[in-house]
Amino acid sequence: MTQDSDLQTDAPRETIKQRFLAKRDQPLSKDYFLYSCLEHERFLKTKQTDLPIRWDGVDRLSSADSPEEAIIAAIKWHLDADPELGQLTIVNHEACTKAVPLVVGICQDIATINQKILSQPLPEIVPGSAISDQWKSIFKVLNQKLGLLGSYAEQFLRWSYSNPVEEVVEPGSRPPVGKYAPPLMPRDKRPNGRANPRQDSFSKRGKPEHKPQNKELKKPSHHKKTNDHADGKGQALKEVEQALDSLRNDGSVQEIILKPTNSFLRRLQHQVAVDSGFKSESTGEGPDRAVKISRG
Repeated sequence: MTQDSDLQTDAPRETIKQRFLAKRDQPLSKDYFLYSCLEHERFLKTKQTDLPIRWDGVDRLSSADSPEEAIIAAIKWHLDADPELGQLTIVNHEACTKAVPLVVGICQDIATINQKILSQPLPEIVPGSAISDQWKSIFKVLNQKLGLLGSYAEQFLRWSYSNPVEEVVEPGSRPPVGKYAPPLMPRDKRPNGRANPRQDSFSKRGKPEHKPQNKELKKPSHHKKTNDHADGKGQALKEVEQALDSLRNDGSVQEIILKPTNSFLRRLQHQVAVDSGFKSESTGEGPDRAVKISRG
């Protein structure tokens, strides 16, 4: 029982700090270092800080100076602040904190030196193509004067000034996922100007024209029915009152037939006539059925 319980005992979990301390002396990957340089460069552009990482001899350059000698002088000036960075045998976390500002500063100075002396920016690097003699000279100086950091600085420059070639993939040759997923295109650049084949029938029919509605002139249909009903009721009651007045004032008139109307209005007319002391009945058939009022 004791052995089984000992085997089931869980070992303490390793914390993030313990994992960091265990790996702090291990070499960093080159990608980690390059991304650190990129973040440091963005930090300098965002904060617009005046950190002492730029060679002070840049302002004294002219077109008569040699770019290679100026780069050597700039590297020497940067290494004077921390000579151990030029003799590194491994780039770990501790060395990375000092090496990143150094590499970024040297690469920025190289771009400034090229602009000052040659009056043009550094050329682009096309992956898979031969590099220019200017880049070969710069990379040679970096690897000679910076030691291990020279390869890191060279890779950072290649990364910063590279012009990646887009891979052309034939439709159907790769699964439409990941980096092979087709990019979204504006509608005016898609085949036939359609977003997808489902719009074939829609495009043939044409887009329905939108007509703005005038809310002030348009009224709900039930309002119209209500108004018509009220007008019909008032007309029917007015007609029965006129008929009753004629029967009261003219003794020669024995009966009056009103205009044909529906059963609801006829019922109202019957009620008014009976309440006034006259006799009321319906006559006719179908749409011609109307109220006949006579003396009682």
